[in-house]
Amino acid sequence: MAQWRASPQHASNMRLPGCKGVAYAVSRSGRYYWAMEIAQ
Repeated sequence: MAQWRASPQHASNMRLPGCKGVAYAVSRSGRYYWAMEIAQ
């Protein structure tokens, strides 16, 4: 999240009115996957 907030493009998207949430999942190998839901 800190990296997304530090990224002007991602931070801008998180401020959009349609941003419903940000979530992550962790694979069995330990790799993180992030997703952002933006909808109207």
